[in-house]
Amino acid sequence: MKGYRLKGDYDLAVLIPKNYSLLDLGLIQVDVAKALGVDESLVDIMYLNEAPPILVVEALERIPIIAEDQAEILELKLRTLAEIIDLNESWKHASYERGSVSKAQE
Repeated sequence: MKGYRLKGDYDLAVLIPKNYSLLDLGLIQVDVAKALGVDESLVDIMYLNEAPPILVVEALERIPIIAEDQAEILELKLRTLAEIIDLNESWKHASYERGSVSKAQE
């Protein structure tokens, strides 16, 4: 069917060099929208550099992943999983100190 879309927008996750400006980030959205032939408001971009760890993991589990350097993707996955483990340990420690977690739950 012409004009039929299963979902109303396009979601992309990108990992970019740290020296990008806000203007550069906006231009990515504009370029993607032009390439897809849609309005920019239909393009949602998550910048993996600044996203919460759980969203990074979710984005990296999806396919396709296009990368010039697959080692960079693996490094991002490992770094993100380490952040999640650290956050989980911090949460457990804080909960234990407040008495909301019993030793049996550890």
